[in-house]
Amino acid sequence: MKSNKKNQAQLISYKFEIENRLDNMEYALRTAKTVGDAKDALSGLFKRKFH
Repeated sequence: MKSNKKNQAQLISYKFEIENRLDNMEYALRTAKTVGDAKDALSGLFKRKFH
């Protein structure tokens, strides 16, 4: 039972992190003025943070 609750909490944490990254990327892409800005916005999506 404990591991199930731990897994559920971790899933919620990952879901929040993914949604947050996508929101930040979307904002950065909308406000990008150059191709370099857009590349920077997309690069944040691929940084590995989950273990």
